Amino acid sequence: MGRYPPVAPPPRTDNEVVGAAAVVVAAPFAVGSLHEYVTLCGSLVAYPVSTLVCWAMSARRRKGEDLI
Repeated sequence: MGRYPPVAPPPRTDNEVVGAAAVVVAAPFAVGSLHEYVTLCGSLVAYPVSTLVCWAMSARRRKGEDLI
């Protein structure tokens, strides 16, 4: 596509490793009680759906069009 070679992703940092470990440790406790928070569950579903809809609209857009 472009003239530049692909760039390698940066190496993993300690923060990413600690964050991943925290998710794995907390998941068994969080998943079972998540159904008690209806508003939070709605937000956790609505945001990714909104992201996918916006992405799909952008992907279908023709390059020459200006939406503004």
